[in-house]
Amino acid sequence: MSDITYVYMITGFLGSGKTTFLNRIINRFPEDMKLTILMNEFGEIGLDGTLIEGDEIDMMEISKGSIFCVCVKTDFIKGLYELCTSVQPDVLLIESTGVANPSDLKRDLKLPIFNDRFHYLEQF
Repeated sequence: MSDITYVYMITGFLGSGKTTFLNRIINRFPEDMKLTILMNEFGEIGLDGTLIEGDEIDMMEISKGSIFCVCVKTDFIKGLYELCTSVQPDVLLIESTGVANPSDLKRDLKLPIFNDRFHYLEQF
């Protein structure tokens, strides 16, 4: 297991195919690497998480608002801390809600509590 988690953001407007794209990645992901998905749902109930295919996938859902908004930012940071300290995936895929503004993600991943665990990559 690596000391680094590579982070990719999957974003796009509602209905653009983010979950379909995620399922294609899951089906082709190397078995010797640990993949975790953080799903962000804007509504009270998360639906996309039920559409993810894969029995051995670690998944975390944050609902009731955008992870980049003050309304659930604390839940997002707590979730990242849990991933950093206990799950320690090789790759973290974040599927943001279709109404998100992810401009703060790079800054959030560099918070000192994460000890440089997260490395944001802008392309596969």
